[in-house]
Amino acid sequence: MIQTANAFLFSSIKPKSFGTYRTALKRFKNFCEEFNLKPVLTQHNLRLFVTYLASGVTPRTIGVYLSGLRYFSSISGSVLPPTKEMKLLSYTLRGIRLANIKASKPPRDPITMAHLNKILWFLRNCELGTQERRLWWAVSLLAFYGLLRSAEYCCHAKSKFITETTLLISDLQISQDMLVVRIRQSKTDPFHYGQSVTIGATNTAFCPVAAMRAYLQCRGFIPGPLFVFNDGSFLTRPDLSNFLTQCFPLIQNINTHSFRIGGASALALAGVPIYAIQAMGRWKSDCFRIYLRFPEGYRKYLAVRMSNTESLN
Repeated sequence: MIQTANAFLFSSIKPKSFGTYRTALKRFKNFCEEFNLKPVLTQHNLRLFVTYLASGVTPRTIGVYLSGLRYFSSISGSVLPPTKEMKLLSYTLRGIRLANIKASKPPRDPITMAHLNKILWFLRNCELGTQERRLWWAVSLLAFYGLLRSAEYCCHAKSKFITETTLLISDLQISQDMLVVRIRQSKTDPFHYGQSVTIGATNTAFCPVAAMRAYLQCRGFIPGPLFVFNDGSFLTRPDLSNFLTQCFPLIQNINTHSFRIGGASALALAGVPIYAIQAMGRWKSDCFRIYLRFPEGYRKYLAVRMSNTESLN
């Protein structure tokens, strides 16, 4: 019985998160051993620990490690106060974050319609085979219009996949005017309830429905992951990163998440309400607002609109 109870306990968080938490606990114990400290989660020890970590990991990772230590503290029966209640630790973390501002990465750029046009130009002029070219175009439009995270359509490895989390061809429904994709698991769906994403046809050169139809003509309907290369290997996140590097060799701030950022920004520019964007992107909070990017032309347009409000006074 106790084994079953423990199994439920440790499955309450994602395996990846649990692995990170165990790493945090191991590093804390090693740290205490190295500096002859008792492995006790006191504010003093935690301040020294985060200072020790600051030279090698990001402030965000430090925060995750603290969450891991708090998790193991809670299941062991003791209560570790929230970080904000431990003022010395809180101020130390703030100092670490401020010290890392200059070293932090610049914000990621969104994929815009102009970028999609460059991707299309690249695919029309590259030496890739037909299936590869159609795969990349279908991936690009699906990720952009569907506001997808890369983990929702990429496999973990080139030659194997996990059925419970991988986007399979059986998860796709396609008709004349829309795509319906069933996302088996996502960041906001840890219990695998599944979420459906519906994408309409645009009847343009950037039509996700037409791109998917063209790709499926090459891929066929053999069971397995949706995105498969001609040699039988599966699409992975490193593949997608390398593809974007080839398309935009001079732009460093575009990565796999740029499709999701770009899709949300395009919806905002089209006047879609914030609550609708949140629902379409499957965000549980309004944190996605920091992703929204607006081009300079739009800002100039808003300046004109702002100046026209004088007539209302």
